[in-house]
Amino acid sequence: MKSPAGLKHGDTEHEVYVEPIFTAETRHLQKRFDILSNVITPEESLALKAFIESKIPESSDSTYSQEVVLPYRPDEWDELGVVQKIQDLAKAHILKTYAVVGQLEPRKFMVIRTDNVQTYGETYGSYNQNGEILYTAVVTPSSPTDYYSGETLYGVNGEGFHPNSCDMVVQRNEELNSWEIVEVLTGVRFDLIVVFQEIDRTISYDYIINQDDICEDF
Repeated sequence: MKSPAGLKHGDTEHEVYVEPIFTAETRHLQKRFDILSNVITPEESLALKAFIESKIPESSDSTYSQEVVLPYRPDEWDELGVVQKIQDLAKAHILKTYAVVGQLEPRKFMVIRTDNVQTYGETYGSYNQNGEILYTAVVTPSSPTDYYSGETLYGVNGEGFHPNSCDMVVQRNEELNSWEIVEVLTGVRFDLIVVFQEIDRTISYDYIINQDDICEDF
């Protein structure tokens, strides 16, 4: 459903598709991905596309997308501030929507190139599997006319679409949101993927050390 009043970031307006917004009592329920429209301008989209292509300039014969994980601090490489803008908007949306406990910190910045009949996918279990609560934001600066096939497909609910080059998909990493990029038959699809981790700093990790277990050399 549409938010009655789209969020604003600078001079860019975008609508937020959110259903539902969780509370502390309902946050354990599964929630489908959200699409935030026009989070970046066409000029910023072109700049992001050029940046990703500069990191992965050539095709490969791999079955899967080529991936490059970027350094943890965007201020070291995000000269135009586009990735920082995307990170800020995604973080704000997650905090508003998911009743986050504690703090939300970026965990990974990754760019991928998908072409030459390649595919990409992420499969999740429960949202708090292994004690981790992760969220993912994806921006695809490639225009849908840049490639053939290669749509984003959510296998559990059967939704498939070609992302708009200025939109962002935001989701919590849980089974309902397992997704893939269908094989890109011609052309090239570029994506930026930002992963966030929910960190509850109120949890104490202190524990009692049994002195008998300590090696005498220490």
